[in-house]
Amino acid sequence: MVFTLLVTLSVFLFVGVHIFLFVNRHFLRQPKDLLKYGKWAVVTGSTDGIGKAVAQELAKKKMNLVLISRTLSKLNAQAAELKEKFGVETSVVAIDFGAEGRSKFDGYRSLIQDLDVGLLVNNVGQSYDHAEYFDQLKAGTSEQLIRLNIDGTIAMTEYTLPGMLQRNRGAIVNVSSASSLVSEPLYAVYSATKAFVNNYSVALHYEYKSRGIHVQVQLPAYVATKLSKIRSTSVLVASPESYAKSFIKQIGYEPLVLSYWSHDVQLSLARLVPQDWLAATLLSTGKSIRARALKKKETAGKQ
Repeated sequence: MVFTLLVTLSVFLFVGVHIFLFVNRHFLRQPKDLLKYGKWAVVTGSTDGIGKAVAQELAKKKMNLVLISRTLSKLNAQAAELKEKFGVETSVVAIDFGAEGRSKFDGYRSLIQDLDVGLLVNNVGQSYDHAEYFDQLKAGTSEQLIRLNIDGTIAMTEYTLPGMLQRNRGAIVNVSSASSLVSEPLYAVYSATKAFVNNYSVALHYEYKSRGIHVQVQLPAYVATKLSKIRSTSVLVASPESYAKSFIKQIGYEPLVLSYWSHDVQLSLARLVPQDWLAATLLSTGKSIRARALKKKETAGKQ
């Protein structure tokens, strides 16, 4: 009887602690003062989706911005808009993260030499065109995903970190994906690249924590962006603007975090499901997505 009571109390305590931590993480604790890291923030993939919304939230916080994306015209328009709306300084660098070699980063390396860069947001990334079996991927897809999702993150960190270390302060936030935690069939290479980002980020956090550098990885689930190909928002699907607000609030806290409250709930529940069941469900969903995409391509080819 005593043993049963102790087990029951332990379960209630365990659940209660996790509920408190969840509520505190998403609704109670205050965001950090990001300007303490430095005057400038760098955002990659800044002209669309999550990156665009995060850049706007940072401008609201009066951080100057280095905006990085592939298309210079879109960057210039974004920079002018943020400068006019929020009165911040902006600089732009056009980088095609999918291009081979490291020379594409030369302009960025030169630009930041004289800037007090306190925050780096490695947001740029790429997924599949649609769910697909590994052996059916278009030639070069795996290399492209590794180049954008892994090498781009490493390179931007490699070139930005030394200045932060000289100043003994800074924050680096890498954007991963909730799929990195669940081994998603038909997105094998994508989810694997994001799992790399998780381990890389957490390891760096503990390497440089004592030197004033906070490294964090944030894991979005469903967000209505071009990358996700989801158009409508819901309780489970965040808008880029809503997600960005949560994103900003989490900077400076846990080294690995699910930023948006409903994404946190989804992954917590997913972890309770046996892996075979979860994988079977994800595979079934992926097959449906694949079938629709192939049918759409077939229809387009006939027109």
